[in-house]
Amino acid sequence: MPTVLPPKRHPLLWMLFVLPHALCAQAYYYPNGSTVADFTVTDTEGDVYNLYDLTAQGKYVFLDFFTLWCVPCQETAPSWAELYQTHGCNGADVVCISLDYENNTAAEVQTYSDTYCGSWAHPPVVTGALPLTAVFGVGNAPNYCLIGPDNVMINNFIWPVASMNDFVAALPAGSGVTPQACAVGVEERTKETLIASPNPTNGTIRITSPSGVSVRVCDALGRYLTTRAIVADQLDLRGHAPGLYVLELFDARAAAVGRLRVVLE
Repeated sequence: MPTVLPPKRHPLLWMLFVLPHALCAQAYYYPNGSTVADFTVTDTEGDVYNLYDLTAQGKYVFLDFFTLWCVPCQETAPSWAELYQTHGCNGADVVCISLDYENNTAAEVQTYSDTYCGSWAHPPVVTGALPLTAVFGVGNAPNYCLIGPDNVMINNFIWPVASMNDFVAALPAGSGVTPQACAVGVEERTKETLIASPNPTNGTIRITSPSGVSVRVCDALGRYLTTRAIVADQLDLRGHAPGLYVLELFDARAAAVGRLRVVLE
């Protein structure tokens, strides 16, 4: 069962926000069939998402209202991440956005994703989303919902979630949505000038990057494998099978620095 949002850090918010909604089990301010008002959010990597910009492109938008400590959120995180990865990592017909109602740091969100999303690529997370949570009238976590390309709420409470197929089943018949490769996993989105050499490599690679950077090693589909540190500008990839790898670089504040693609021979 979803968890009623309690006053983990903000007792006053419990009285002002959560308590009036404690009996609801969906985003009840937007009943199915109602038009959802436009909104804009920014994730922990600085990427901006505007609902009407997304739907104007014909995209179906899945939202995940959650908290880091919510057990049902943790249990359904792998299915949520699987939906994200198997449907294009927000680069195809489906967009997945996680909305954390607390002001958790990027590092805390990263730890949550690494712990509970398994080997799947991690959907983007927006922290401090309590105002939007209030706009939607969400009183439980997790609360997964689906908005169509016409800005109409298709399903304001997708539950229960036992597998990724429960999300897919929420899509309307004739939507034309099909599984797509995870484009983000192989797309280089560098925020700073990063150089990796030699590339291809036989195991050890030199990376020119800002100091204090750590590296999340992912496979070609964006699935998380491990986290490695850069020591004296050297990254050791020995122990991994030959193939294409995506390196996601983060600074000491867990802010994204950039991505690199390398080939291990």
